[in-house]
Amino acid sequence: AAQGQPAADLSSCSDGGSSGNQIPDVQGRPADVQMQDEASSGGGREAGSLQLQRLKVSRSSSISSSDRLLYQAVHLRITQVAGQGDMGAQAVSNTLWALAALSELGDPSPAPQLISLMLSCVEPQLLQLPPQGLSNLALGLAKLKFKPHARFSNKLLDACWQALDSFSPQALANTLWAVSRLQLQPPQAWVARCVQEVHAQLSSGAMRNALDVASVLWALAMLRVRPPLPVLELALGVLYE
Repeated sequence: AAQGQPAADLSSCSDGGSSGNQIPDVQGRPADVQMQDEASSGGGREAGSLQLQRLKVSRSSSISSSDRLLYQAVHLRITQVAGQGDMGAQAVSNTLWALAALSELGDPSPAPQLISLMLSCVEPQLLQLPPQGLSNLALGLAKLKFKPHARFSNKLLDACWQALDSFSPQALANTLWAVSRLQLQPPQAWVARCVQEVHAQLSSGAMRNALDVASVLWALAMLRVRPPLPVLELALGVLYE
């Protein structure tokens, strides 16, 4: 939708995302998340563990030469493992999340070719990822400002659709935030079901974190969706309680 156009009630959008585009920065901040335990074996676990260790290192305002060497070694190892097709779905999710977190701390963002390589590993396994893994994957891509090609985006949306009933409030909020920031333009039915799940979690009291609620409202605004009044009332109740 063009800027300045009134928001529609769960308006649908066509899926025309381009391949591997880096997207411009936008405002909005998702809730912090925890990495999932690596369920796969072999080099994928090693690459994910390297990134987890790297994330725990105390960061300074400048990157030292030793940090740069470790950073390069980690990226080289990820490239080798992903290039061999040995990187499991959870390893990709965790590693992308870690790379995004490190970039926010000052490390250079990974090359688009490296991200594409990791996505080629996870694409056939998207339906095997648990809700938190799907959320972390989408969140990592959004923070890295890397928009996948349309085929991968559609598969990611489909995997989220199938697991939506099991999404935690934080995972749901972060996924909506990521989808809107990546400009994936999901179908109307997908957004409507997300809004229904948000309503259910707000009504039950499960979604009571103000940052989650703020992320949801921001995401819906970016998707140019006007949530129903009961959802807005419940959301404002969380924000101003």
